[in-house]
Amino acid sequence: MSNNYIAKEQLINIYEEILELEEDYKDFQEVESVVKRIDIIISNTLNPNSKSYKSINKFSEKPLNQQYREFKYIKTIIETALTEIELNNEFVKPVKNKVFMIMPFGYEDLNIFYNKNIKAFLKNNVGINVFRSDDTKDNDFISETILKDIDESEFLIIDTTYDNPNVFFEYGYAFANRKEIIPIQNKKVKEKIFFDRAHIRCLYYSENNIKEFQQDLIKTIQTIRTQTQTII
Repeated sequence: MSNNYIAKEQLINIYEEILELEEDYKDFQEVESVVKRIDIIISNTLNPNSKSYKSINKFSEKPLNQQYREFKYIKTIIETALTEIELNNEFVKPVKNKVFMIMPFGYEDLNIFYNKNIKAFLKNNVGINVFRSDDTKDNDFISETILKDIDESEFLIIDTTYDNPNVFFEYGYAFANRKEIIPIQNKKVKEKIFFDRAHIRCLYYSENNIKEFQQDLIKTIQTIRTQTQTII
């Protein structure tokens, strides 16, 4: 396991902790502890001239009461650090026909649609292997494995039907690393577009338009492969 992957895993854990507890940090000491953890990780991983290194050092020097008031900016520092860590990695060549599916678990309707109309359909029709994080049997850190799978995927499919912090994070990671992404969403929540991706084309599906959706999915994949010089 590389130091970069360990650092990414640690930062992601802190980021997810902040997403869950951001409104519940009770005192200066809790904020100070989180800032120190981030400072140590970034200082041990990135160059002193990097943006996130300078940002966390500057933030750490502020009085505790100011850190408390401005704590929301810590997420931006983590996001910048993750991008810089990834840029420091050797280029990961995407694996043809390897596609990672980003989606929340625990929704039976999504699971059924994914297994029948995406995973099985793409495997049987164009030989594409689509998988999710729960398909992995490694005894590795889950987040590290997910990031590695995202890096190695030829492109990604993301279902944004339901709000989910992990889905948002994985989508943001893939987008920041310039991966080809195909967002899909059930028509029943068409008006509920999460955060700021309304400008990005999305493939909508329902039980009444499965064939149309699958045709659009194939066309989108062909477009991606034409742009990246990959042939089905």
